[in-house]
Amino acid sequence: MKNQREKAKVFAFLMVLVLLLSLFLTSCGTNDSEGSSAEKAATADDLKNAKISVVLGSNEASLLTKYYPDAQVMEFNSATDALEALRTKKVDYFVIQNSILDICERNTNDVKNAHCELFASDNGFGFKKGRTDNLIEEINGKIKEYQENGRLDEMASHWADVNNYTVVDVPKNTTGKTIVVGTTGELEPLNFYMNNELVGLDIEIVGNILYDLGYQVEYRCMAFGALIPALESGKIDVLASSMDITEERLKRIDCSDPYFCEYISFAELKDDVFDDSVLNGSKVAVRIGSYESIWLTEHYPEATILEYNTIADALEALRSHKADYFSTYDLMLDVYINQIDDVKNLHCQIAPVESGFAFKKGNDKLREEVNSRLREYKENGRLDEMLSHWSDVGNYVVEEVPQNTTGETIIVGTTGEIEPFNFYINNELVGIDMEVIGNILYDLGYQVEYKCMNFAAIMPALESGKVDIMASGVSITEERKKTVDFSDAYSTDYVSLAVRDENATGGSFLTELKEGLYDNLVKEARYKMILNGLGMTVALTLATALFGTLLGILLCLMKRSRFRVLRGIKNVYSTIIEGIPMVVILMIVCYVILGKVDISGVIIGMIAFGMVFGNEVCGAIENGLNNVEPGQYEAMSALGFPDALGFRTIILPQLMRNILPIYRASFTSMIKATAIAGYVAIQDLTKAGDIIRSRTFDAFIPLLIVAAIYFVIIWIVTLSLKWIEKSGDRKRRKREVKL
Repeated sequence: MKNQREKAKVFAFLMVLVLLLSLFLTSCGTNDSEGSSAEKAATADDLKNAKISVVLGSNEASLLTKYYPDAQVMEFNSATDALEALRTKKVDYFVIQNSILDICERNTNDVKNAHCELFASDNGFGFKKGRTDNLIEEINGKIKEYQENGRLDEMASHWADVNNYTVVDVPKNTTGKTIVVGTTGELEPLNFYMNNELVGLDIEIVGNILYDLGYQVEYRCMAFGALIPALESGKIDVLASSMDITEERLKRIDCSDPYFCEYISFAELKDDVFDDSVLNGSKVAVRIGSYESIWLTEHYPEATILEYNTIADALEALRSHKADYFSTYDLMLDVYINQIDDVKNLHCQIAPVESGFAFKKGNDKLREEVNSRLREYKENGRLDEMLSHWSDVGNYVVEEVPQNTTGETIIVGTTGEIEPFNFYINNELVGIDMEVIGNILYDLGYQVEYKCMNFAAIMPALESGKVDIMASGVSITEERKKTVDFSDAYSTDYVSLAVRDENATGGSFLTELKEGLYDNLVKEARYKMILNGLGMTVALTLATALFGTLLGILLCLMKRSRFRVLRGIKNVYSTIIEGIPMVVILMIVCYVILGKVDISGVIIGMIAFGMVFGNEVCGAIENGLNNVEPGQYEAMSALGFPDALGFRTIILPQLMRNILPIYRASFTSMIKATAIAGYVAIQDLTKAGDIIRSRTFDAFIPLLIVAAIYFVIIWIVTLSLKWIEKSGDRKRRKREVKL
């Protein structure tokens, strides 16, 4: 019995061993009968009958065609294009080397690497067939040496962690024969650009080998499909772009020994990826003139794009159900979600975007100076350090930016409303834009002056010379390049979408009111911005009133002049002023008429608002003069009054009684019109409210405070003018005395 039990155990053990062996052999797949170094795995049945994107001319294309004959293989010029085909749902899968797919997964939020070992891949350097020198043997010798002494593994380890590369300077010879190396510069982490330098595993290995062999190196980047033709024609000496060694390629070119081995995998879209097709037919709120407005209009023609002056207004449109989605940069959406609880960021990353500083065309000197500093900051890591100060929403690291007290002054235009790029903390203008451009201009020896204005007004200000640099998280687009010049990109992000969170629950009205008053007035002493804005509005109003009144008197004299030319000029002036909106007049005065004149925004506002107010004052005076009965002039003459005395004592009181009601209405309209002063970098009361709203995203309290202050101002002005009107009306005073 004991022997039988032992035999049974042995038999069971052998059966388990056979089963495990069969599973192992099944997982190994089918070997390439042509002798290729690639091997097929049997773990990707989903690729059958699927649409698959690959890089044009890659080994993946031939392998998929061979082992998945029913799949539709679509070839693209670059890995970027092949990946985009997956993200836009033109294909079901994207097949390439596993390390590259790790990068794709890192840089996107809608793609995942299946880590499925479809094929094994040996990478080698390519050479023109029949080379007469010993370059191939020399490189093979170095590859073998690096493998034996562990140097090859060490270099591979520099690029293993896709989130933390170790970039080691590759030494270069200044003498010796030059070897031209062809690559793509697009396949991270194998060959790609970092801080405008070509780096990666391919570059580090071939660079060190050629240095040790005493050669100089020249790199040429081109599409992957063009590399072998360039090699065959002698345009390049070495092909170094993670090329698989295959029997088919060995018929056309020679290859080195393998220097890197990995497997080919595939990527697919995540299950919870946002279905962007729902945007067609939807209402999407955006900031006016923004990149997302342009991109969405182009790619979703059936969507209704609602443009608003500020991000706070666009976000409020979503919260108040005027829009279905709100779109802006992903980083900025994280900021807004941190402030409010009824909106959520979808993190759908529908389009990549790069931000740069804008310059007036022709200002090449300043642009190149800024670019040189940007490149320096990228190379020494200072730019990444500055960007990291603003990456943790709500826990910013605000460092003081040094200021020069001498040197030429550079005027920087921004909005002051786009957190974390440019916004106010404790009444100080801070953010990514301010830290980066502030430090650059300090290092260049310039003084800096910031002017805050509406986003849509910064570009005209730049073109007219009112500002020298536009620094407001502005995205670099081909259309904008026709109008202005851009610096190199200093920030990269994605355009994302936000929707209402229907599950959000708010507090009681009193609680929200209390919190709102604290956030909008007390926190960071934001009430000071309201007070400063109020002072600016009052100053602008008084200056406009004085200038407009004097201009109105002058226009009236011109209208009553005996010279036809003066009357004609006045009539043309009034026709033009009455036919153009106030905001357009303001911007024409600022950016066209006074575009080359260096004066403050208050004076510009005074002139623009005064031009309109003066025309209304002229009309009021005309109306008053026309309502003075002609007999009053005759009586004045009959009584023997001198003209000046008669006008002051008889005509003027009647004139004022007729003018003041119209003047009062025009004055109050003018006060309300000054609310658009923010278009020309005047931080008035309304602009102060907008800046606070851009931080708190509270549409109720800041607007209510601004409205209440305007109401009080206009109420005081109205009472004052009524008192003046009453004081000058002798008949009315007599009637009131009798009563």
